[in-house]
Amino acid sequence: MFKVIYSIDTLDPKPDVTFFDTEEEAIDHVEEEIERRVSFQVEHSPYKITEEDLTSLREAERSLVHIEDWRE
Repeated sequence: MFKVIYSIDTLDPKPDVTFFDTEEEAIDHVEEEIERRVSFQVEHSPYKITEEDLTSLREAERSLVHIEDWRE
């Protein structure tokens, strides 16, 4: 079992926590969530987003995620 902890920002006191049976499911969830959050930022930005900006947004989102091997 794998535990995914996804924060809104670095000081998030109550991050989203989700459990998955396999590492593959956890990684797929993380990738989909990163793309969803980045897409939201792009769609709501009043500025043109460059490829460099997209890379920075993805890196920032990736820094907010932790995947742990969760066995009882």
